[in-house]
Amino acid sequence: MLEINPTNLSTETANKLRLLIAHNNNPAFLDRKLTHILPPVMELRLTHNLIIDRESTENVKRYFVISNAPHDDLGIGATNRARRIIGAIEIDTTHASLTYQPISSKVVRITNIKKAQKAHQAQQTKYKHKAAVQAFKKHQPFTHLAMQQPVKRAAHIGRNSAFFFKKKSYTVMNELPGQNLGDEIADFITYIGPDTKTMLDVVLIPILEAYKRQVASTGKVHRDIKPGNINADLYKDTPSIINFLDFDSSLAIGDKDTGYGTLGYLAPEAMGGLTVAVTPARDIFSLGVLLISCINPDLSPESIVSERKINTSKEALQFMLTQLNTHLCYDPDQITTESNEHYELFNYINDGDDISEQLQQCRNQIKTLLKNMTSRYPEKRPAIDSVIAELKAASAMLTPSPSSTLSLSPSQ
Repeated sequence: MLEINPTNLSTETANKLRLLIAHNNNPAFLDRKLTHILPPVMELRLTHNLIIDRESTENVKRYFVISNAPHDDLGIGATNRARRIIGAIEIDTTHASLTYQPISSKVVRITNIKKAQKAHQAQQTKYKHKAAVQAFKKHQPFTHLAMQQPVKRAAHIGRNSAFFFKKKSYTVMNELPGQNLGDEIADFITYIGPDTKTMLDVVLIPILEAYKRQVASTGKVHRDIKPGNINADLYKDTPSIINFLDFDSSLAIGDKDTGYGTLGYLAPEAMGGLTVAVTPARDIFSLGVLLISCINPDLSPESIVSERKINTSKEALQFMLTQLNTHLCYDPDQITTESNEHYELFNYINDGDDISEQLQQCRNQIKTLLKNMTSRYPEKRPAIDSVIAELKAASAMLTPSPSSTLSLSPSQ
């Protein structure tokens, strides 16, 4: 049996792999767990799974090489896991050649259909591969993900395939740089010690501009904006990289739902369990809470619930509703610790001890805007363009610092 490592090809193995793919009529997936037969009798085994690049052309077929290394396992959820793609092989059909190139900009999302069926067991229909296809269609408007149509692991490309076959869906998409926003903000505050203008230019405004470009421009509402659903890479003197993730819950403006999201970031109109129309104001509320959490992580819903030792969702819901009904917004001036001490929104902002009148005016403007964004009443929340304009005006009030502009993932 000949072992083929797509990342380390000899002339012989490159030729055999090219012939295997051609013999199987360019299959969508080649499984490393199968024994593949190259007529008349040669047995081949791959060291890595290969998945077709849906953007291949007729003359150049491209296959992504999925890493096996434990450190390239990028996260495991209830039904999905993400693995890094480490390279690609290109088959030039015109010149009958095959080459390998390392790449680092793609990942594959793998859905275990059996686990997904268990997770969806309360639903009338079982989870099938077509659900992954539907998820792909739902993600198409969000072009920064560059998600490709999912591939179902094929059962016909190798011997003993029925024995090895496990139903899984593989979806190729961009690997979005950075770490989750909560961890990135913690590092940014610790190591950069931002002043108010830096927080505006490097964090707050880029987040909003990324939302406008990646979400609002599609006519969709994300419905689950929180630090864990944003990847960020923040530096004081270079462009911020912000990418929104996890659009499985997104809906079109005007669609109806009974409330979906993460408690604390969830708008109050979606908390009652009633069927309500999906509006951009839902995301504006979540963004307001998110920005407050970026300025002072102690004011994040997660931190407050932990500090107050709130143990159940029912208690957390009641606490949040009480705050919103009493103060009519997610008011950073009114949220207190368990011992009834007030938080200071700008506690972690490094403006020095001498706060000028102009700086105080800027801070007040930011705070007022955040209160408006998190208003109890959706009709009082400003639109995304207005929010961006107001924060840029606040930044312009302060002494100029190195500007920060939005940078998306390298593929955009």
